[in-house]
Amino acid sequence: MNTQTKQGHTPGPWAYGDYSEFKHPVKTKGYFIIPQGQNWRIAEMLSLENTEANARLIAAAPELLAALKAICDDNSTIVKYICEGSYKPNISRLIDRGKQAIAKAQGK
Repeated sequence: MNTQTKQGHTPGPWAYGDYSEFKHPVKTKGYFIIPQGQNWRIAEMLSLENTEANARLIAAAPELLAALKAICDDNSTIVKYICEGSYKPNISRLIDRGKQAIAKAQGK
């Protein structure tokens, strides 16, 4: 199964889950990352400090990457908006994408 993008990672969105939500034969404390809607794991974080926060951040990685790429790919629009005072509706969309990805990473 080839689920990688040209960038070499599994396409998002990703989600995280808590092992304590499942009846697991081994009492495992930790979190796992899955491609949203799938049942296979990308990563696991077991019994570490800040484990849930780490899981949220990792699960948000595809959205964070996409938002940053969108901002960087459209930097001429951003420069025009900041330096020249011209408004492009695209700016609001880019900022909203970034805010949504940050909120997911922070668990909000």
